[in-house]
Amino acid sequence: MFKSLVHPGSFKGGVHPAEAKELSMDSPFERMPNPKMIYLPLSQHAGKESKLLVTKGSMAKKGELLAEPDGFISAPIHSPVNGTVTKISKTANLSGIPKSVIEISVSEESEPSYLEAIDYKTANKTQLLDRIKDAGIVGMGGAAFPAFVKLSPLPVKKSTNSS
Repeated sequence: MFKSLVHPGSFKGGVHPAEAKELSMDSPFERMPNPKMIYLPLSQHAGKESKLLVTKGSMAKKGELLAEPDGFISAPIHSPVNGTVTKISKTANLSGIPKSVIEISVSEESEPSYLEAIDYKTANKTQLLDRIKDAGIVGMGGAAFPAFVKLSPLPVKKSTNSS
């Protein structure tokens, strides 16, 4: 039964399961209802967990900073919804490791709070990197690595060897 899994090279081409697109290919897109409660982990990225800025009972506005980076490889966490922080707790993440989580009871009240727009055409490199960092932009891979870190390479050291 598991013969193909134990012999080296017997898994040529990988696994190609049925795509089952016929289940949804003719269905229209649907807007899902807003959740009543959301859970925001403070560790959503590679690196150190973000530092919490809110407490239980705090009002959260969509776009508002809830946790700031706490180290070079860390990213800010902004609220994706309007609501009230109902709980700060430790909850197991996908790895089963307990991590800090902000629980927000969602409401539709209040205006969003977004970063002020900047003109990318006239902004200098430092201003652009600061905005990328402040916005919490991270990579789309599994590690969600903070983008400003990737865009801030260390200076190249000149070699003292003469060859």
